[in-house]
Amino acid sequence: MSAVFADDNTRAGLALGKLNELGSPDHIANHLHEHGVVGDHHAETCPIANHIRRETRLNVSVTHLAWRIADNSSTFGWHLPEHVAAFILAFDEGRYPDLVTKDD
Repeated sequence: MSAVFADDNTRAGLALGKLNELGSPDHIANHLHEHGVVGDHHAETCPIANHIRRETRLNVSVTHLAWRIADNSSTFGWHLPEHVAAFILAFDEGRYPDLVTKDD
C-alpha cells in the first residue's frame, strides 16, 4: 500500500470515526441532516459516502458491511464502525426519508 493511499485511508477512517462517536444511528442522521447531506440507496451515493467524499474528497463506496476507497488500480475495503453500519441499515430500510435525494 502506498503512503498516499495509507494517508487516504486514515482521512476516511477519521471521518467515519467522528460519525461513529455521535453514538447512534439517529444522532448520525441528525448530523447529516444539519449539514445538508443527502443521498440514495447506492453504495457510491448514500449519505455516508457523500459525507466522506465531502470531508475528504476521496472516491468512496459504502455498504452496511464495509467502506472502500477506489484508486485506478485496486479497491481496498474496511469494516464500518458499529453506529455507522447501523445507520446504513436503518437508512436502507427507509428510516430516514429526509436524507433521501429528492428528484427535481
